[in-house]
Amino acid sequence: MLNESAISEALENCVAHLERDNLDQAEATLRVLDFDRLLKPIEDPSKQRQRRFVDPAEGYGVERVHETGDHIHACFSAILNARSKAA
Repeated sequence: MLNESAISEALENCVAHLERDNLDQAEATLRVLDFDRLLKPIEDPSKQRQRRFVDPAEGYGVERVHETGDHIHACFSAILNARSKAA
């Protein structure tokens, strides 16, 4: 489950993997975070008759989730780029 401590721990693990040049594990750690799912509204299952959507990032602070997601995507892209250059 994503909570602040789990996110922080995952990011710390990612940094540790990057420091050891373990791009595969760093990439896997970022995939586990999957911030994309927090960036997309989902249908509210409690609203049977009306179609209503909720923002899953709301509990974490929408702006903060988007900012963190942007950083994760930038890091993920850099890892993929570094990996393709090494190949």
